[in-house]
Amino acid sequence: MSLATLHAALRALRRLTATEARQRYAVVFGRSTRSRNGAWLRSALARRLAEEHADALADATPRQRRNLERAIAALDRPPPPRALPPRDPRLPAPGTVLRRRHQGREVEVRVLARGFEALGHCYASASALARAVTGQRWNGLLWLGLRRRQRGRKERS
Repeated sequence: MSLATLHAALRALRRLTATEARQRYAVVFGRSTRSRNGAWLRSALARRLAEEHADALADATPRQRRNLERAIAALDRPPPPRALPPRDPRLPAPGTVLRRRHQGREVEVRVLARGFEALGHCYASASALARAVTGQRWNGLLWLGLRRRQRGRKERS
């Protein structure tokens, strides 16, 4: 295997999720692992890959070896976080305070950049908030009054 192919294999390791790395680890090492640490699994796979291709490393220049060591060290760092999905345009601006009356008590809800705060807790979604307050499953936007209930049947086209 050439150094270019080895670098390409290392780049492919970088894109593996923790679950995929666990599966690859079981194939490469011939035994499963209980670890779910994706960075550690990718690093172990990279070291094994480098060991298996020591012949390519023997012919490498010191600069090429350093680059390969850097590529392996980069696998120890977790991949950059994935971009958050766009914010739901139906939600009011962060910082907005909504009030909802439920069973005789008024619930004050503060809209956050990613979720809602009410009753001293943070909730990831309006539906989770509505369920916590009412004990029932609700469409959160409907419960907060941000959406109107649609009555009747929709026409099929």
